Amino acid sequence: MTRDEAVKLIIDEYNKTEDFHSDMEGYALLKEKLDGLWDDIKRDYPGKMLADSAARMGAMALKFFNDRDKGINFFKTVPMDISMATPHEGYAYLLFASGPLWESVIGDKNVNRSAAVMGAATIEFLMRCCK
Repeated sequence: MTRDEAVKLIIDEYNKTEDFHSDMEGYALLKEKLDGLWDDIKRDYPGKMLADSAARMGAMALKFFNDRDKGINFFKTVPMDISMATPHEGYAYLLFASGPLWESVIGDKNVNRSAAVMGAATIEFLMRCCK
């Protein structure tokens, strides 16, 4: 999958999402999507199903980001130099990236950077693990 295709999937899902009532709700929804992705990985679902799950999670990260800072392009984040040879490895990175977002939410800090990292990781997951 190309970067443009990954971005399009996320935007399509984003357009279906409703606004969060709070950052806490937003994180819970993102975590729910991340857990769903993990379920799909464990079931060895094909690339299309993984892509759909990852795009839904990426849409939640984009929602966090766009609700706060419309002046930065979420999709212009620098591609990450990370290894995602398998969906399992990709999930581990996404799970790791969700930690700082949670810390920003509960610490009442700016979530933009954490959401952008989560989005960049999702795009990498889509490009590398959902062929």
